[in-house]
Amino acid sequence: MVNGLYIGKNALIVNQAALNVVSNNIANMNTVGYSKQRVNLSSMYDNSVVTNAIQQAKLGYGVDITSISRYRDSFIDSYYRDSVSSKAYYETISKNGLTLENLSNEFTGSGLSSYINSFFSAANNLSLYPTDITMKTDFAQQASNLATAINSLYKQLNEARTNLVGDANNPITLETSEAKLCTDEINQILNDLAAINETIIYQHNTNVGASSGLLDQRDILLDQLAEYIPIEVDENPNGGINVSLGNIQLLAGTTVKGEFKINLGDSNNPTIVSFEADTGHVWSTNVKDLLGNSGKLGAILTLGGDSSSELTVKSMMDNLDTIASELANQINNIQIKQEAGPPPMISAYYDSVTGELRNATEMIFTTNDGTTIINASNIAINENIFNNPQEIATAYVETTDDGTWTILEPEAIGNNSTAQAFADLREEKIAGLEGQTFEDYNTMITTDFGAKYNSAQTNLEVQESIYNAAYEQRESTIGVNIEEELVDLVKYQRAYESSARVFTVANEILQTLVNLAK
Repeated sequence: MVNGLYIGKNALIVNQAALNVVSNNIANMNTVGYSKQRVNLSSMYDNSVVTNAIQQAKLGYGVDITSISRYRDSFIDSYYRDSVSSKAYYETISKNGLTLENLSNEFTGSGLSSYINSFFSAANNLSLYPTDITMKTDFAQQASNLATAINSLYKQLNEARTNLVGDANNPITLETSEAKLCTDEINQILNDLAAINETIIYQHNTNVGASSGLLDQRDILLDQLAEYIPIEVDENPNGGINVSLGNIQLLAGTTVKGEFKINLGDSNNPTIVSFEADTGHVWSTNVKDLLGNSGKLGAILTLGGDSSSELTVKSMMDNLDTIASELANQINNIQIKQEAGPPPMISAYYDSVTGELRNATEMIFTTNDGTTIINASNIAINENIFNNPQEIATAYVETTDDGTWTILEPEAIGNNSTAQAFADLREEKIAGLEGQTFEDYNTMITTDFGAKYNSAQTNLEVQESIYNAAYEQRESTIGVNIEEELVDLVKYQRAYESSARVFTVANEILQTLVNLAK
């Protein structure tokens, strides 16, 4: 009966432990990252030689817990994290693309296209009334409005890019960029993983092994890391893990091999992300190619980079630069045009004081920063023209060929050839605009952006579908199924109650035997 008491007592302990595991599963059924657990039982027995059935009946010692299994599948985890990286990439592209889409709308509708339309409408009115100061004033005002609109749009695009990857001309902006925030978070996660690895390895060397809670925490960190960069995970025999990005090992057990650092690039790629060790060894000078189309960091570097095939802020800024540069060059060339002939010709404006035509020497567009190259960030109306719009050339007349450029017919005030050239520029196909008119080019770059943005949206939908499938597959492995838990709860409850009854019966029989011996 002593053996029966031992079996009953041990069964009570084992089933109570099993009930604790089931209770913990139920309690964590909504806990993110929790892996369900199962109790693995085995029979306890004696290997002694037996000669009869009674001896054989005494060989059993009841039940024991062999282990507590934690439901994980490394292949499913890897598949899930790959889907997390891809989804995070296109989510970041889409999120920032939405902001850029709002800015791209400024290229059309009531935005930039309306300013271009107003400018050329003013040029057409000027061609009809070439000496009218009101028309010249309106032309100057519309030129100023167009330049300001280009400046404003460029500034917004530049700010959006600076927020992502900083500005190569202002190194301090790298420290507050999204790219820097990402690398800081990645470095912190790697350090946290190393610390958890150390504890897990220590626990792994004990008889019990690492706790499921710690292993879950480590997997949660790996899931978080996968949102930023694509990773590969290998488990070591001692319970620790190694984490790699492509062919670069980031973490080896308890050792973080280096840290991600932000380095100053150039105007094409303001931020260069490297992976370097404290010892000075550089594992990678530029991890961008290792990231590919995966992870939040990869998306940020793509958006802030110079890829011609991807959705980037720079492509929009470059297109705006092209519009500003071509507009200024074409208009200025008409304004101060001189041809040696024969016959020699020159652009001229009407001087209302003398009532004659004079040589036009002031450009319409200039820069607002003192430089000589006009682009979207610095295009501006020439203050001399804005303050004295009568100097806007409207005529194109014959001059002397002696190098003095003296107008031969200063009284030809009705000549509107230059003003007409301003108006005709609207329909002219410009080589620098890929053989398009200003309005067609503006429409083309907006359409190109829309196509790239729609492609990113389509890819996001695909990746979300893949992620959802991977998530469901993993949840079916690690997630708590309440129906299964309730079945186990009843099963172990009944086993506990029965074990208690066995213990009671064995105790009563033993008590009877003791009484007989008195």
